[in-house]
Amino acid sequence: RGGVLRILRVDASGAVPQPAVFAQADFGAMAAQVAAAAMNADKDQGAVPITIPGAAEAVQNVADASLIARVGQLLLLGAHLAPAELIPVKPPVSDADVQASISGARYFEIIKQMASKTPGFDAKNLDAFAGYIGDMDYQLRIVPEGVLERFTSTTVGPGTKPVDRALLARLPANALLVLGFGTDGKTYWKQLRTPLLTAFAKQAGTTADELEAKVDQQFAGMGLTCTLAQLVEGYTGTTLFAVTPSAPFPAVTLALPRSPALDQVIGLLLDKLQTAAPAEGTATLLPIPNVPVPVQIGLDKTTWLITSDPQLAPGFTTGKPGGWADGPTGSLALSKATPDSVVVGGSDTGNVLRMLTQFAGIGLASRQDLSPQQRQAILQGLAKAASLAAPGYVVAGTKDGHTVVEDRGLFGMGPIAALGLIGSLAQGGGGHEKAALAALKGIVPAELSFQAGAYVDQDGNGSGEFGLLSELGGARATANAPQGTLSLVNETLAAGEAGGYSFTVFLPDGAGAALGEPDGADPRPAAKPAAKEQEQHFVAYAWPTNGAKGQMLAVTEAGTVYAAPSTGEAPNWNALFGGQGWGSAPTWKPYGKGNRPAAGAGKPARPTPAPAPGGKIDP
Repeated sequence: RGGVLRILRVDASGAVPQPAVFAQADFGAMAAQVAAAAMNADKDQGAVPITIPGAAEAVQNVADASLIARVGQLLLLGAHLAPAELIPVKPPVSDADVQASISGARYFEIIKQMASKTPGFDAKNLDAFAGYIGDMDYQLRIVPEGVLERFTSTTVGPGTKPVDRALLARLPANALLVLGFGTDGKTYWKQLRTPLLTAFAKQAGTTADELEAKVDQQFAGMGLTCTLAQLVEGYTGTTLFAVTPSAPFPAVTLALPRSPALDQVIGLLLDKLQTAAPAEGTATLLPIPNVPVPVQIGLDKTTWLITSDPQLAPGFTTGKPGGWADGPTGSLALSKATPDSVVVGGSDTGNVLRMLTQFAGIGLASRQDLSPQQRQAILQGLAKAASLAAPGYVVAGTKDGHTVVEDRGLFGMGPIAALGLIGSLAQGGGGHEKAALAALKGIVPAELSFQAGAYVDQDGNGSGEFGLLSELGGARATANAPQGTLSLVNETLAAGEAGGYSFTVFLPDGAGAALGEPDGADPRPAAKPAAKEQEQHFVAYAWPTNGAKGQMLAVTEAGTVYAAPSTGEAPNWNALFGGQGWGSAPTWKPYGKGNRPAAGAGKPARPTPAPAPGGKIDP
């Protein structure tokens, strides 16, 4: 019945900035039921009951710094807050179903704090953009057609101009999705040239003028006579994106405003594809390798067209109206737009859902975890939604020196963005943890592929051994794979650090201990006595870098991921096995199964010792 989302502050002292987030939602009579579901789910992840004055019930998860409480009909969520800060607030008075306000100045400071953590980036470079981030107001209303949203900002974005309605009118009446926006390249370049080039130039240790000259030199080296300034300033007009019905896939269309500079760039690309540019008012096939549908490129006096819709190009390039402006979706969108609207878009939502239903049926057929009745229910739900859906639209423009965006559809953009923000922030480092979990899971198939390829076969029996992380990514050569030839994991993961987590793989050394990553990039020394065990075992770990809070994760050749609270240090090679040897049962709990490990569970018996020469680690 209403909600509040507040980002109170950001702690930028650690490796990963931690926003302190408060969220409140009024669920009315459903509050107890919703709270119970949320708390039970969080208890499965290690949350424990706590007492908060005034709250009927509350839980806290120390591992991911989250709080959930219910006060009457209100559900309160907190991330990186003290329990005493989880206090209900009075929503602003509004006739909207949901309203949100954002302080542009505070939001900009948060952006700068987070950006300051990027290595080599000077957050002061962002100061030139402060004037484009104003206070924002968001309102959502539930209407018979779905969700109606309105965003209002106290600033006006640079380099915009009204959308060309005549260009929109060239699209077909049956277009599923349409979005057009107008750009004024000269204004954009005038207002943003200095701050943008200065920011990039500082990163490169040069000046804005020198960087621009370098780009122009690169253009000349490619055979272009235009400059960067001419390319940007010339991008003035309306850009269109559209999706239309076609077979076997929906067709995609992109229209770009022409300029002499863009003509040169596209001409260069056509030369590389050994295709002559079409004459004005015509289109020609664009031979793009490995694209399973025919793509056409065409142009008229003002616009380039790239489309996979074979029916669209002939009429579009001659300026013939296609019917969209007079159809139900186009006429609705244009009726909501003003002559000065810089964004105009529409969605034939019912037919979009019908299209998705066709592809959903294919995808659901492969879901063995769903019963036939469940699959049928999903398809029936989509079909019902399609029959009820009304056309949607989005328009944006300026009014009294403010930017105003209005859209209507089945789902609002605001709730989706807010839920994503709450989900990621309420997890604290959870976003990094989920990414680390995915990366760690990816090591298992990489190891199996490495073993199957026998890239390391120290005993020559034709059965390969498992590999180190650097070997999986090709950063380290093996006897049967020169450096740079393998890419079973990406380069970042192969280097052992990604997304706020560190990664490593240990292998048996044949003497009851483990082999870790040797120094340098040379192949690891052969260890024939270890070959048999290395054919059977490996263990991979991921843990938060720089002592950040979170969970350590581990996986073995069996494929099950395990977790334990981070100790702030790298785990010992046998931490998963409670300090025991290879083949011992894991002592950490499976990730996501039951409660998360209690504080101290699975803690390594001692810090990881430094690897000896050759990467060997003693038990």
